[in-house]
Amino acid sequence: MRSHSPPLRTSTVLVTICGPEASEDLTVGEFVARLGDRTYGLLFLALALANFVPAVPGFSGVLGCILMLVAVQLVIGRRTPWIPRVIRSRRVPKRRLQQGLAAAAGILRRLERICRPRLALFTTILAERILGFIVVYLRAVIALPIPFIGNIPPAIAILALALGLLERDGVVILLGVVLAILAVIVTAGFAATAAAGIANLL
Repeated sequence: MRSHSPPLRTSTVLVTICGPEASEDLTVGEFVARLGDRTYGLLFLALALANFVPAVPGFSGVLGCILMLVAVQLVIGRRTPWIPRVIRSRRVPKRRLQQGLAAAAGILRRLERICRPRLALFTTILAERILGFIVVYLRAVIALPIPFIGNIPPAIAILALALGLLERDGVVILLGVVLAILAVIVTAGFAATAAAGIANLL
């Protein structure tokens, strides 16, 4: 089960997580341990953002599988996501980690301007499990072979849910739920249009 950490901004956590007291290199397992109960939110955020970056064919599918695996673990109530030992023991050079975390913290600072802890009812452990289920469903929608920008609306919804989860902001979480509903509607519209176009061609 998730524990509740002090209400530090996630950007602050990222900056301090690899500070002077850290060893020269951190393993992935050590990094995840320092993230604590923010691991799910950050993974959702990173994996959702990957949908907006052009990648080699098949890469988005791999990321999607990872996102699905992480979300399922949140649904079943794991405090932190399980990571294979071969990945957990991998070391990341401190300088590279610092550069990546500084860039991520800069992005998060901008997003955090609209977030603050509120509507605690939507940030409970039960609510988080429901959010995990919603992310699983949205990932299934993203996996559908819908042309054009069919995967963008659900990815935006996951971004909002991830940000609300990170900052325990029930308002942003509610916004993410509304965006998830709209994403399903929009994606269904894209699918229907595509199916009608194929039918006309045939």
